[in-house]
Amino acid sequence: MSLLSSDSLRVFVAADRVAVVRTSGRFGSARRAQPLRTLHVEAGDDSGKAMLAALGGVFEEARAKRVSVVLSNALVRYLVVPWSDRITSAEERNALARHAFTQVFGAAAAGWTFVVSPAGKETHTLAAAVDTSVLEGLRGAAGRSGARLRSVQPLLMAVYNHWRADVGREALSLLLLEPGRWCWASLAGGVWQRVQSGRVDARDDAAVAEIMTRQSSLDAAGAAPALAVPQVWVYAEAGVPSAARLAAGGWRLRDLVLGGRDRVEGMEPGAEHALLAA
Repeated sequence: MSLLSSDSLRVFVAADRVAVVRTSGRFGSARRAQPLRTLHVEAGDDSGKAMLAALGGVFEEARAKRVSVVLSNALVRYLVVPWSDRITSAEERNALARHAFTQVFGAAAAGWTFVVSPAGKETHTLAAAVDTSVLEGLRGAAGRSGARLRSVQPLLMAVYNHWRADVGREALSLLLLEPGRWCWASLAGGVWQRVQSGRVDARDDAAVAEIMTRQSSLDAAGAAPALAVPQVWVYAEAGVPSAARLAAGGWRLRDLVLGGRDRVEGMEPGAEHALLAA
């Protein structure tokens, strides 16, 4: 039996899994969402090709017209790029991002595509680098099914954009937890200050609390004045620690949880990330 026709598919892509959610509903109305498929692939030399081939089959079966994608932080590298008064266009800002990534990561950056968040004059901006072959594979999977790839967003940017209206001028940090991985990004006055990521067992409360303590200290060292009580927003998929379980650390914590029209029952853990797709 074929999957029902859909105007839009929202997809979360990680190194070992892909979650596909069908959404429908007009702008301004309640959005209906239905989890379609979660694909799991064991790590290996051909895992990426196998994943994209399976994903293309799902796109074709679902007869999607539009596809939007969120990429796991495991597939993305981030840097905060300083503002320069010599930058006058988006192309020059992308070139500056490429230069910054090359300085840090070396020749590997030649095979990456860069996404730079909009930024005001004299402010830092968040830049993300994604392996170009991943993007080309996604475009190919969508194109072969007749769908249009509307957007590809790194998870950190997707989370920030979803809750952007709540971000004020007060300093805060975002902690994103995925299985085996953490990502920390701090803002002050609504401007990106620092981003760092690494590996962790996200189910280990003590290990996550240690990361929060260390990263909060680094944030405070660069703040003027230093933050007395760090404000941390925690975004974690189902099955990993939430802010409520980390509250003993003395931080001001907020759990970022999709709710209302964005909640879907019966999803596998992690599939909810797909709903952040633009």
